[in-house]
Amino acid sequence: MSDEYVYRLSRDAATQAHGRASYRRLGLICGAVIGLGLALGAWAPDFLARLDVPMQDNLPGIALGVLALVLLCALAGRLSAHVDRAAIDVLVWLAAGAVSYLVIARTPYEVRAWLIGLLDGRFAGLPIYPYDGFGHGRAAFFVVLFFFLLGITHAIRCEALRGSRGPRDRPTIQTGFLLAFHLAAALGVGLMADGAVNAPLRTAPQLVNEAIRTGRTYEGDLFELSREGSLNYNAISGVRDQMSERYTLQVGESDLVESVTVIVVAHFDNGAWINCRVLADQLSFCYDASPPYREGFRAFLTGESVAGCRGCALRVGEGVTLPPGDLGGPLRITRQAQWGSTVLMRAESPSGDAVECLLHGISPVTVERCAAVSP
Repeated sequence: MSDEYVYRLSRDAATQAHGRASYRRLGLICGAVIGLGLALGAWAPDFLARLDVPMQDNLPGIALGVLALVLLCALAGRLSAHVDRAAIDVLVWLAAGAVSYLVIARTPYEVRAWLIGLLDGRFAGLPIYPYDGFGHGRAAFFVVLFFFLLGITHAIRCEALRGSRGPRDRPTIQTGFLLAFHLAAALGVGLMADGAVNAPLRTAPQLVNEAIRTGRTYEGDLFELSREGSLNYNAISGVRDQMSERYTLQVGESDLVESVTVIVVAHFDNGAWINCRVLADQLSFCYDASPPYREGFRAFLTGESVAGCRGCALRVGEGVTLPPGDLGGPLRITRQAQWGSTVLMRAESPSGDAVECLLHGISPVTVERCAAVSP
């Protein structure tokens, strides 16, 4: 066997190895771009909305979701390029599509609740944002269909990307165009998923924010203002005098199955605390949210009557007992934190004894647990 023949074999083997490595790398890059496009479609509208609406921060959940989708799709692309078999490609991308949609659908609910519990141990393990399993059928179908098509066309797409590379395997304008096409297609599918999952939870705070921002300082008749447009500014008329300029909003409860209702909670820097009910993307009414958590909580601790205080009678969860201590005298009641409809309240007596209780729900409100704390 001549040296020249051995050299050619070695060169061909090296070329093939380089080609396989390049193919797998392109599969990974293409998958990551698809995951990024899907994530941008699913969460960019939420991020942009928060530039105008003072929502309680949800950026950690969004960041985690984006990272998960990019890594998941990059892994799918890399695995498909490694196996390089049509049937396996389809199965890999179908699995990636199903998991990707679960990530999108669950991030506003269980994922966010898990992150809150991780950052604040007082809320750990609580169903702060329970996933109610409302229908996402059409959006889920199109996401999975999109990933099915990705699986069928995986080899063609990767070969097109490899053929677009220039000398020394460098990317060209054609490579950028092909990747941009993948990004745009995934972006469109992500926007479809956003419309089913996040949009209902985003529209309600936007409506409440506009009602507060405009109606709070409006000097005319709110009812007449409502007739001029499509928003019910009159919904805040009963609590407008409590409002201050600075406030934050968050989703308290949502029922997107039966009543299509979202409760938006507003906390003002002057201590005012209101709930606004949005029914089928229409602002219905707003009311003072504090009585159950202040008067009702005080009555629960002291045994006083709540007659005359509407909605102030608290339910008591199974096994909930008050810790030992002196809670006599005028109690100082403060809200420590709220996520969704789970509120941490604190009561402190003149003697220095203090208790913190987790209250859950908006109507009715239930005492979930109580514990003595250091003053």
